[in-house]
Amino acid sequence: MLKKISVFFMATLFMLLFCGCWNYTEVDQQANVSGIAIDKGQNGKKYHITAEIMSMETSGGKAGVKTELVESDGNTLFETIRKAAAITSEKLYFGHCKVLIISKNMAESEMVPILDTIMRDPELRLTMEVVISKTSTAKELLMLKPIMNPILSYEMDDTLETNQKVLFESSKTKVYQFVNTLGTDGICPIAPAFETVNTSKNASTGKLSGVAVFNKEKMVGFLNEDDAKSVLFVQNKIKNAALSIKIDEQKNIFFSTEIIENKTQIIPEKKDGELIFNIEVHPIVTVSEFDTDAKITLHEFEELFNTQLEQRLTEVIRKVQKEFKVDIFGLGSIIRQKKAKLWEEYGTNWDKRFETVKFNVKSKVKVRGSGTTDLYIKIGE
Repeated sequence: MLKKISVFFMATLFMLLFCGCWNYTEVDQQANVSGIAIDKGQNGKKYHITAEIMSMETSGGKAGVKTELVESDGNTLFETIRKAAAITSEKLYFGHCKVLIISKNMAESEMVPILDTIMRDPELRLTMEVVISKTSTAKELLMLKPIMNPILSYEMDDTLETNQKVLFESSKTKVYQFVNTLGTDGICPIAPAFETVNTSKNASTGKLSGVAVFNKEKMVGFLNEDDAKSVLFVQNKIKNAALSIKIDEQKNIFFSTEIIENKTQIIPEKKDGELIFNIEVHPIVTVSEFDTDAKITLHEFEELFNTQLEQRLTEVIRKVQKEFKVDIFGLGSIIRQKKAKLWEEYGTNWDKRFETVKFNVKSKVKVRGSGTTDLYIKIGE
């Protein structure tokens, strides 16, 4: 019995002494990457990466964060990342990396090799946010001056997060989500796009600018902020967003609404030998701002809201059908999940079928917080 206890004690002691992470690296032996940009390589190389490296600095007795950019070229992404160590003298560490910025030309041709490397390398994070640069190079976005956060990549991540809370003018797509969409029948991925804008201090900064549209792994174009919001409506991803409704065309009068809740239902059916999608949106809104010159009842406002939202959603679906010819709404995926027999009939060469598929859009808005039938302030005599 004593021998068994001794063996158990020794085994436990060895486990405590020798356990640890197989790829552990001391903090002072690594360069912490906050964001990475991937461009076409220079000097005949295939890839060019720009990594934003963050570190602590002390100035005047106060600790702060500073960032530097490190660049390298190589014929494979793995090689290019490793070559950066020759510049930093430390291995790049991606445990805190939040954004993956990809240039337009790389997004048009190299998405699969880039994503494949990230999926295979255990040191690269699958939770990085995929961002497509509208600028000539992805590197340009990392060279901009941040406004609120000293770490530019983190400010971009904050922008994406804020957009999901108040605007919904773009998507938020992590690496693993993009890869999962690529592997799903009946839907093509989208990813947030960034561009540069001038600030009041004669400097440039980054701005979220709609979404990039993909035909499977190849980027085929961009949609602006308004169109991106309409896409997210169809995808049932709108949670809280601002939406302006035009009340009077001639007087240019608008009402501002805040969407506090929405549910989108999509029901595919075969009618008279044709495939039709019935798309119904059920937004709950509050009226945040209105022009006092507008004299309009609650019922009239609801009719205007429904008509304009239906028009916006119809226009963006037709635009995507005509210009991009890819199903970014996931209509095919809905057939596959809900109507297996219809998918057997229409699933083959779905993107081609999507170009001409018919649909009906219906909006049924509810206005919350309006206790009267009028939406204007009445002024007495």
